[in-house]
Amino acid sequence: MSTLLTSTNVSHGLQHLARAFFEMLQDPKEKERRKVIIQIWAESLRDKRIRKIVERGIRQRDALTAALISAQQAGQLPKSLDTDAFSRVLLALLRGFILQQAWEPELDTEAYLRTATSLINSVFAEVQSKPSRKRLQTTSMKRTRGPRVRLSEKKQVLD
Repeated sequence: MSTLLTSTNVSHGLQHLARAFFEMLQDPKEKERRKVIIQIWAESLRDKRIRKIVERGIRQRDALTAALISAQQAGQLPKSLDTDAFSRVLLALLRGFILQQAWEPELDTEAYLRTATSLINSVFAEVQSKPSRKRLQTTSMKRTRGPRVRLSEKKQVLD
């Protein structure tokens, strides 16, 4: 998590963190340890003492959310993105994989990582692919002589 928090580019930090985590999950001992963690998650729903232990891990989401807020303020994430919800989605991808791997030990980790990374990058790409507001206004306000241009054709010019 510290890699993510110290990275100036949160997208790269997330990719580095995901790669390190998924490499760790290739270790058979770590796979077994994660099965115990799944059991702890289940028990925490019924046992308040165990719940307190699990809540320490839940607090890591606060650090992730803070990093996402910083990235949003730096223009790396769309302003409309709910950073709290996005941090939950990121952790769901991770925790969901842990659970799936426990059920299917031969699960293709690389394919999962590529797909998850692609999904995450699409959120960051949304900011990079949008034309700046100033450019959009300038383009849409231009008057042209000749045939009228449909709105859909103007959009293609901006893409």
